[in-house]
Amino acid sequence: MSQPWFRNFIIAVLSNRFIKLVGGIIALFLAFGLLVDWVFMPIYTRHGQALEVPNVVAKRYEEAKSTLEGEGFEVIKQERIDAKYQAGYVVEQIPRPHASVKGGRPIYIVVSQGARKVPMPKLVEGSVRDAQLSLARYNLVLGRVDSAYSTEPPGVVIAQSVPYFSRTASGKDSLVQVGIGTVVNITVSLGDASTDVTVPSVAGLTYDAARELIAKAGLIVGQITFKEIDSLLPETVINQSLEANTLVRRGSKIDLEVSQLPSSSSDNQP
Repeated sequence: MSQPWFRNFIIAVLSNRFIKLVGGIIALFLAFGLLVDWVFMPIYTRHGQALEVPNVVAKRYEEAKSTLEGEGFEVIKQERIDAKYQAGYVVEQIPRPHASVKGGRPIYIVVSQGARKVPMPKLVEGSVRDAQLSLARYNLVLGRVDSAYSTEPPGVVIAQSVPYFSRTASGKDSLVQVGIGTVVNITVSLGDASTDVTVPSVAGLTYDAARELIAKAGLIVGQITFKEIDSLLPETVINQSLEANTLVRRGSKIDLEVSQLPSSSSDNQP
């Protein structure tokens, strides 16, 4: 059992302000030493160490930047036009993904600005062929070709799915810019529905050619029947229900008989 004088001595020491101050300083230095040993030293020793570069291609720039900086890399941003990736997404990185490099080195990431813009050409008032050539000139794609009756002559483009101009709030017209590869649908005039048209001769043509000629005349392909004939190429028009060079109501249906290859004799054996 402790002597009373020793206990009183301990209490007096612990109650001394100077002793408390010295103890606090010692505790602070100990805490700082632990912080350096556990936090700053690992970061310092990691700097210059070989690290694997994360793959950030196809990620948004903000996410890619956060990922790389979190691994201790410096990020240098570059931009370029790219049709494959939407604007704001990483197209390429240098060094490439999973390369082994020293920590802290710069990583160049190329960010897409989106597809290159081109002016939308005027397709209305022209022919389907004109539309194909105009779209191809600007690396655009002809999509669906619809047809409708109108006061315009048959075969004339009367509408396009993407307009070639837009009107600003001030009333001025400006050209519409679209990305390369944009698909554009058009509508072609069948002519005035109240007029008669001449039936074209399509016998001997391929089915695709006949269908195009029938539509251009303002008529509609009706029922299609097939007949086995080995002397003709497959899908050749043999007969048509409306006699060629006769006048019929616009929008009338014309049925076609089309050739097909005969079934092989082996197919008919049991």
